[in-house]
Formats: sequence, structure tokens, C-alpha cells
Amino acid sequence: MKNANFCLPKDETIAIPGLLKEYKPHNKAIYTFSITPDRKYVITGSLDKSIKIWNLETGDLYHKIDGHDDEITCLDLSSDGSRIVSGSEDNSVKLWKLDTGNLMRNFTDHEGAIFDVLITPNDDYIISTSEDNTAKIIKWNTKRIIRSLKEEDSGLKAITISPNGKFLAISSGKNIYVWNWGETDPKYKINAHKFAICSIKICPKGEYLVSGSLDKTIKIWNLETGDLMKSLKGHKGGINSISISHDRRYIASGSGDKTVIIWDTINGKIFGPFTHESYVQCVRFIPDSYLVIGADYNGSVRVWDFLGGCIDLKSGLQRFGSYTDIAEDFSRGLTIFISYATSDTNMYEIQRVANILSTSYPDIEKVLFWEEYMDDDIYVYMNDNLAVTDVVVVFCSKNANESEAVRTEWMVAHKMKKKIIPVFIKEEFIPPLLTTKLGVQYKTNNLKEFIQDLYSLIKKKTKPIRK
Repeated sequence: MKNANFCLPKDETIAIPGLLKEYKPHNKAIYTFSITPDRKYVITGSLDKSIKIWNLETGDLYHKIDGHDDEITCLDLSSDGSRIVSGSEDNSVKLWKLDTGNLMRNFTDHEGAIFDVLITPNDDYIISTSEDNTAKIIKWNTKRIIRSLKEEDSGLKAITISPNGKFLAISSGKNIYVWNWGETDPKYKINAHKFAICSIKICPKGEYLVSGSLDKTIKIWNLETGDLMKSLKGHKGGINSISISHDRRYIASGSGDKTVIIWDTINGKIFGPFTHESYVQCVRFIPDSYLVIGADYNGSVRVWDFLGGCIDLKSGLQRFGSYTDIAEDFSRGLTIFISYATSDTNMYEIQRVANILSTSYPDIEKVLFWEEYMDDDIYVYMNDNLAVTDVVVVFCSKNANESEAVRTEWMVAHKMKKKIIPVFIKEEFIPPLLTTKLGVQYKTNNLKEFIQDLYSLIKKKTKPIRK
């Protein structure tokens, strides 16, 4: 089992827009998962009673933990990713060492199935809620219960805590209770939704609280006052899980309608829906990235690139996690100018190519190309931007050869001694002026390979620019 690999073949996922990778770590429902802060491992908990720790990039199994007697309902990680806390239908909460899979503590203080668990930001306490209508705050190293909270009518379910540990919020049926840490009586109660709340999260800076409900809505609340700030509607099924991006801009939601949706809280834009084959039970942003993972009732895990800028998972993780460090290796970011006939926009997927180049490779600062909706005349745009361009990528075609504007761009770039890369489907459409230039053949059925070839040639041509 140690040598197991959970990656699905590429040909099963390549046709799904936005899908970077898919895994099958379990044959039964995945109710919960976490991702280590270094983004190396995913920890999944399943209806099959097991916890599996596996490599995010490769899909290789690291550990399998079989310590619970019933399905895994919830889990969380310590801030450094070294410890896992899990809750189960067997009424127990257990603490594990991630690197060995060994059991550290077993907590049997609840008298019902465990709904949710959380390790506090200072890693000192474990908070758990249960079917017995209680929430317990436990000093994990001594196993001492320092506080027990109870709600007789609707019980206590989903838990979240502010990054500074000041506020604790727990859902109870349709409502949310918020406590100041260390106090027994709630600071306030929010009558939040029409139906039961399944997931709540406090944003990374602690200004607002987000809730997702079976009433198909997501609501954003002012954490200090409890006032409603915004309500989001778009799912056709109940909200099972929500997650907030590291910069607080995006909210991801997973639903019983078998989809993941990402919400831009600044401009209201909706990304998705991104479809699973079964109910989406849990969603998480990969730490410090704009990549979202969804886990479903079939035991599958899918990684979604909702912004559409990554050619694969590896480049996505490099792009979002190491941008600052990598960029320091260059004297300045590269500027790429795309020359093309607007009638070829769809054939060459110009917008997608530009987006992938600008977001997947940290040494590319800008990708410029004129579009018909722009206020600037195409010649004005060319004059303003060619001078600051490092590489001109020319998409060659019959339409481009017949375009006076495109021909002018090539000629000016040539006279300015710019580095030029012709892109072509058929070599016969490369203009005579550019036939001596090393080019790249456009692969209509393999955009990923084409982008990689193009970037490799860009690096080769711009090598002197680097320090």
C-alpha cells in the first residue's frame, strides 16, 4: 500500500476546462481533507474509516492511518503541519504525528459522533463539536478540558477561529454563535440562514466571517458586529464546504449540486461552476495560491485552476508559491508583444496563450496584444509598446499576411532589431522576412506542449537579459 499512487491518467481529465489534476485516494466518500502549509501533502479522511496522507504533486501515498472504528468526519492540522487531529462517527477525537502516522493522543470525552475539529492558531488547544450538542476545548498535551459549551436545541457543529485566537465561532442549526476567547457566554448570536449551516470560516485577517448553508446561499458577516455584509447565490444545491483565499479576495464553495464555484468578493465575478461526478463534500484553497481542491462523495479529488493561467499543477505551485524569490533572479521581467490577425483570435487562442504566459512564468512580466475593443488605434498601440518589448511573437497565417497592420508590426520590430519568434501551423504562411527566424509550430491539440516550446525559445532568445 505504501507504493500506491492515486493520480488518474491524463487522458481522463484533459478535456475538462480548468481541471489541472485528478486523484482517487479513496473508493468511498471523502468528507474532509487538509493540505500541509508547505503544500507537499494532502490528508484525506473518508467514509472507509481511513486517513491517507499523500503527495499533492505526484499522488504517491505517504501514510495510511487506520485508527478509527467508523467513518472520518473531520480533520485539521497544526500550524506547522506536523500534527493531524481527526474526528469520527466512533465518538472519538485523535491526534496523530504526520511524519510517522503514530497516535499521540486519544480523546473520548464526547458521547456522540464528532461533527468538527480544529487546532487553535497557537497549537495549544483542540476544539471539537459533537452530536451530543457540546463543544469541548481541550489542552491537548494534558488532555484537560478547559471549557465545555452546550446548545440543547440545535447542537453545535461547524467551528472556526480568528487567526489571532481572539474570536471563536460555532454554528448551531441555522444560527452562528461568536465568543470572545476565554468567555463562556457568547459575544453575539446571528440568525444567519433559513436552513442548517454546514461550514463557516473566518478570513485570514479576521475582519469577516463566511457561512455556507443548505439554503444554497453563502453569507459574509462583519466579525466584530455580526452585521451582514453580502449574500452570494448561484448554487443549485446546499453548500457543504467553503474556503477563503490567502489574500481574502476569493471564496470557494463546494455543493450538493456536484460543483465548485469561486466568488470574487471585490468585483462580484463568479468562476465556474466546476463539475464533479458526485456531491462535493469539502473544498480548500492550496495555501498561498489561487488553486482550489475539491473532494467528493465518490472518493475523488480534483484540483481546479479557476483563473485559467496554469498549464499544469507543477507550474501552478511554482507560480503562486515562489514568485517573489524567482523574480529576484532577473534584472527585470520580460515583456512579450503578440502580433496576430484579429480574425485568428480563436484559431490561435490568443487570449489564453497570453494569460498562461503572463501567469505561469514568473520572469514574464507583461504580455501585450491589441484587441478590437481598445480605445487606442492599433498603430498607436504598436508605437507605444514595441519600444519596451523584449520579444515579439508573430502568429503567422494567411489572414496575417493579408493584414497591413500585422505586416507593419513585423517590419517595425525587424527594423528595431527586436527578437522575433514566428508561430505557425503551416510553414508556408511564414513571411519571407521571418523565414530565417527560429520559430515554433502551433499544436492545435496540445496547447500545453506548445506553450512549453514557446517559453523555452523565449528563454533562449532572452538569455543575455538575465543577470
